[in-house]
Amino acid sequence: MPSTEEVVSLFERLAEGWQERKDTDKDLSAYRNRVEKPEPAPLFQDLDALLDYHQRRLEYVQGLQMRKEANANAVADYEDAAERLVGVLPQGSHVYYDYQGTRKDLRGTRFTIENRHAKIMVLDVVGSTGSSPA
Repeated sequence: MPSTEEVVSLFERLAEGWQERKDTDKDLSAYRNRVEKPEPAPLFQDLDALLDYHQRRLEYVQGLQMRKEANANAVADYEDAAERLVGVLPQGSHVYYDYQGTRKDLRGTRFTIENRHAKIMVLDVVGSTGSSPA
C-alpha cells in the first residue's frame, strides 16, 4: 500500500499522464492530417528521384513513430498511476483533485476522479486546461 506522499505523487502522475495523453493524441492526429504519407511513383526516372522519395518516406515514418511512441508512453504512465490508485480510492467513490504538481499548464486545474468497477477514471477536468469531460 502506498504511503501518503506516494498517493500525492500518484495523483500528480495521473493528472499529468491524462494531460500528456490528451496532448499526444492531438499531436498524432494533427500530424496525420497535416503530413501526407509519400506515395511511390510507378517509375523513378533516376536514382535521385528514388532517393528523394526514400528520404521523404523516412522523415514521415520517423515523425509518425516519434508521435506514436510519445502517445504510448503517456498512456502507459497514466495507466500505471491509475492501477496503483485502485487500492487507494474506494470502489464507487469520487475525489476532487486540485493539481499541485510542477506543470504550469495544469496549475489551477481540478480533476474529478472515480474508481468505477476497480478502474480509475478521470470524469471531468475544469481549470487552466479548459473545461472538458474526459
